Amino acid sequence: MNVINKIKVFKNKCLYVIINVNKDVISNMSSKVNDNSAEPSDWSFQKQVRLRKRRDFLRVSREGRKVVGQFICVNFRKGVETRLGITASGKFGSSPERSRFKRLVREAFRTARDLLPQGVEINVLPRQRAKGASMAEIQAELIKLVSC
Repeated sequence: MNVINKIKVFKNKCLYVIINVNKDVISNMSSKVNDNSAEPSDWSFQKQVRLRKRRDFLRVSREGRKVVGQFICVNFRKGVETRLGITASGKFGSSPERSRFKRLVREAFRTARDLLPQGVEINVLPRQRAKGASMAEIQAELIKLVSC
């Protein structure tokens, strides 16, 4: 049985301090973590779902459609399977800003992959307004733009 000792609010996020953790729960968790027979997680951004080569990016921009939204521009075309590419140049902002944008887009794609049309190759480009956007806003716009 878990007992919550304190709840602290830090920058609008709750931090729970838990004491008296059941030892069976810990042993079950550690056996799952150390289990090497587990299948690859759907949480990663695997090579099969990425646009990786320059020719893939060029093909999407030449043969596909371009749709512009409030936070992102999306180039997409029909392909064999649903794949994602992200292009965030230095014109968008500093390295931490570009990295944050790419993390948000990857997470939006990962969680919304079932809602996107199947067999679409997508390249996402940021707009300046994306610097202040949340993952939910980017995800909603990605779904809306690719589904049209």
